[in-house]
Amino acid sequence: MIENINFRLLDIDKYVNEVTDTYWTLGQINELPFYESEFNQIHFKKYKRQTRRLAKGITTEPKQILTETEIKELKNIENKIKIYKTALSKVCILDCYNPQNIDTSKKYNSLFNKAELEKFNPNISGVYTQLKGIIPTLLEVSIEEIENEFKTSPLQKIDYYKNRLQKLKAANFMYLESILNGVIVDRLDDNSKCFEFSGELVKIKEIQYLENKIFELENPQIENNLGDYKKLSQKEIALLFYTLDAFGIFIKYKVSQDLTSQIKLICVICGLDYKSKIQDQRIYKYWRSVHSDHDIERVRTKENYENLIGRLKDTDFKEFIAFLNNHLKDLK
Repeated sequence: MIENINFRLLDIDKYVNEVTDTYWTLGQINELPFYESEFNQIHFKKYKRQTRRLAKGITTEPKQILTETEIKELKNIENKIKIYKTALSKVCILDCYNPQNIDTSKKYNSLFNKAELEKFNPNISGVYTQLKGIIPTLLEVSIEEIENEFKTSPLQKIDYYKNRLQKLKAANFMYLESILNGVIVDRLDDNSKCFEFSGELVKIKEIQYLENKIFELENPQIENNLGDYKKLSQKEIALLFYTLDAFGIFIKYKVSQDLTSQIKLICVICGLDYKSKIQDQRIYKYWRSVHSDHDIERVRTKENYENLIGRLKDTDFKEFIAFLNNHLKDLK
């Protein structure tokens, strides 16, 4: 089965982020009672103000009872409560959670009463350290090792990569099926299991690296200039078109109707498989959804995108992604 998987197109970082976020949230669910108390206090404050108005004989409805700051705080609290309540259903994946008898009288998913939940403090720092800190370091070391060993190899570069790839794919993968299905691996708060899981993720990323190198050597006509940067989602690509004016990339000329070429260019730059993306009509929908009518007057050429690459190299790419993500909030 593993031979039929195109690892090059897997978004492993997205999966790792989901796993990390899940465990990180589970490590904070003991804050749920606190936020519920804060929620009740704000609503009680609102009730007292309404009662005071009625006591004074004021029956007209005010524009708002709570201040803007209180409304913002309430929305934040509601969001926290929603996140932590959702996380409660996943608490069984923790190695440190050993449920006794399920008790339907317990307030929190029949698993905890208030006192028990407040004392529940799983140590998930190892998960974050392994997945966010150690994996990138191990991958960097592995890639350096791959490239250094090629220096003494008698094989041509593409054959060397293929040979390394074959050996890696012959390894035993315990978690690959879960990863491909987007299933959160359980018991990662057990340091030994987390270490084992991290090692497998590094192997998968090594495979991705080798498949990317092989793809580049077999397709020299395709310039994958941003291969080392984060791969963008379709919405981020669409947003890229929408926000590039801030970087002075687009120049107004005659209308360009060659949408396929434009999509191909942006996909190549973002390190995506442009062939599959061109056939996916949703990318046109996302693109058009963030454009006004006058934007079609702007020609998007290879030179424009090469200028963009130069700008990105001179800029903190994380800041650029943050810039994009801020605008993503406006997309439905």
